[in-house]
Amino acid sequence: MKAREPRVGAEEAGFALLVLLGVVGVASVGLLFAVQKFVPPLADVAVRTQDNLDVVANAAREVFVRTGSFPTSLDALASAGGLRVDDGWRIDPHGNGRDLTYRITTGGIRVTSRGTDRRLNTADDELRDVATEPLVRTRQRATLRVIRAVYVTELQGAVDAAIALGAVGTSSRSALTAAVNGYAAAKRAWATASTLERAAFTVSMTADAAVIDAAQMLAGWSTPSAVTGAGGLMERLGMNDALAVDGAGQPLQLDDRLGVIAVGSDGVGGTDDDM
Repeated sequence: MKAREPRVGAEEAGFALLVLLGVVGVASVGLLFAVQKFVPPLADVAVRTQDNLDVVANAAREVFVRTGSFPTSLDALASAGGLRVDDGWRIDPHGNGRDLTYRITTGGIRVTSRGTDRRLNTADDELRDVATEPLVRTRQRATLRVIRAVYVTELQGAVDAAIALGAVGTSSRSALTAAVNGYAAAKRAWATASTLERAAFTVSMTADAAVIDAAQMLAGWSTPSAVTGAGGLMERLGMNDALAVDGAGQPLQLDDRLGVIAVGSDGVGGTDDDM
């Protein structure tokens, strides 16, 4: 019986197939690494988008609180906020190397990424809105507190002097401070309050007003005709006129009971952003 010859051709073909599959596999892995190198994973793009939007929004907030206005561009933001002009914080990861969109709006600023479709003004845009009003409030809160604290001190000193001279009545700094603060809080909340809330505010404001009015009567206090200038409230309080501006740089307004009020970012008195 004749011995079977080895199937060299079949074995070589099988080996060649394995080599080919190996080459294809290596090439596929190499292609995958190349794609990952030049096209970052979507999750990474999403994270970088959120980070860059946050950096711009937070820097704009900080600049506004410090200066009273928003920078007009990303270059201006970099200068005012101490950021490197050419760093990656300003890049839109969906923008093929282009910057995030930054613009001033009527109520603040808006920072926009193009989103996964890489086009602006479509449904998948990612946004950060930074509103002016809360930042104005932050800037002016400390100023109002200082002016009103000096006003209370001045008024209370006059009350104490009047009582020492025999005027009939009683008063305390703590009661006057509480009345001024309570009246200011209720006045600020009034514009957006419900009917029920306004009824409660009316009761509290009436009580606080009575304390303030009594102190003014004992002190012989009369409200000046202006906040600044000769004979103005700031002069009477021994304070610099330059302090009499709100968080948006607008002049503070006189108030018979609180001394001064700020009309807020809308520039109009009697609205919900008054303080």
